[in-house]
Amino acid sequence: MLVPKKIKNKKGIAVIATVAVLLVASPFVYVYAFNGNLFGWQKSNTSKEQTPTINYDKPTQEQIDAGNDAKSDSDDTYDSTKGESDQPSAVTLPSGKYSADVTIIDSGSINNDGDVSIRASVDAIDSQGKCTLNILTKSGAVAVNQVADTQAQSSYSSCLGFIVNKSDLPSGTYTVKITYSSNTHEGSASAELKL
Repeated sequence: MLVPKKIKNKKGIAVIATVAVLLVASPFVYVYAFNGNLFGWQKSNTSKEQTPTINYDKPTQEQIDAGNDAKSDSDDTYDSTKGESDQPSAVTLPSGKYSADVTIIDSGSINNDGDVSIRASVDAIDSQGKCTLNILTKSGAVAVNQVADTQAQSSYSSCLGFIVNKSDLPSGTYTVKITYSSNTHEGSASAELKL
């Protein structure tokens, strides 16, 4: 039977211990030497000073102008229903303004008070524009006329909304027309309203 020999040489024990310590410590030395970059892993360096904040303040006129300039410099307006080659160029109207698409989002839902709510959006970024609501009878007479300001959003503007007293509109079929106008853009849209 073989009996393991004891290492009599203290130098041998010291060499083995040194090699073991080096093997265990080498990853830590590597990480320290390369500023925490271990095999491509970067140290997380987040602090309160670096956390981005969101500014919810109303946009300045300079920001609005920059957005309008960027929009007017663009030849195309993105529409997910069309291919890239189908995009229309910016249209300049006889008034010298650019054409803006108006979308009637809600053409006549009835709120809790029985009044009619009408909402629209515009594909121009502008908080200085005006939206005009005209509700026309079958004969073309104006039954209701209201004006609302716009509020600029990230990629469009919202007409701030219209509330029409139900007593101003007897039952029937009407045409809702919303016209948008600003210093740089104008446009309109129509929808049917049945009460």
